[in-house]
Amino acid sequence: NSDDDSSAQLNWMPIGGVSTSQVSQVGFLGRLDTRGMQGEYLLRLSVLSKNGERTVNTVSVFVEHERPRLVVAEPLDGFITDEPLIVVSGETEANVQVTINDEQVKLEPASQTAHFDASLLLEEGENIITVVAQHTEFGSKKTNSKSGLETVVQRRVFLDTQGMVINVDSPKDFEVVNVPYVTV
Repeated sequence: NSDDDSSAQLNWMPIGGVSTSQVSQVGFLGRLDTRGMQGEYLLRLSVLSKNGERTVNTVSVFVEHERPRLVVAEPLDGFITDEPLIVVSGETEANVQVTINDEQVKLEPASQTAHFDASLLLEEGENIITVVAQHTEFGSKKTNSKSGLETVVQRRVFLDTQGMVINVDSPKDFEVVNVPYVTV
């Protein structure tokens, strides 16, 4: 394509046809049926003015129809611990960014999947752990965009460093009972 400065050859396919009417809605020119499409695409708008001047604008878009797979192996939901430092671990797809409570996690890629392990410091009581997986690689480009589909898994974890306290109201201290067992 002579309009493209890159070394890769692009094949342009018209998606809207020719229009001679004025655009009536700012920011909206038409719809593109993306069924069967996945990955990065370049959209190019070519406008020819009344005086014959051509304006061309190209934008890169990423089409995805499925949320990334995300499995959080540990901790289990409702986990109770007396250790303030726990490990959050699991796996997802390659080319996915994972965050735990909004902090990016390093992934260990292995073919089509990637594993993650991260230590997390808990606060006393209930802690909500939010793990998010989102595609970040579009072809040869990496992005920090939050516009893609994401998978979110939440876990409730409880830190209890105080231990349980049991109050025994009956029998009273040093009270003698004449039964083989006592209900507490």
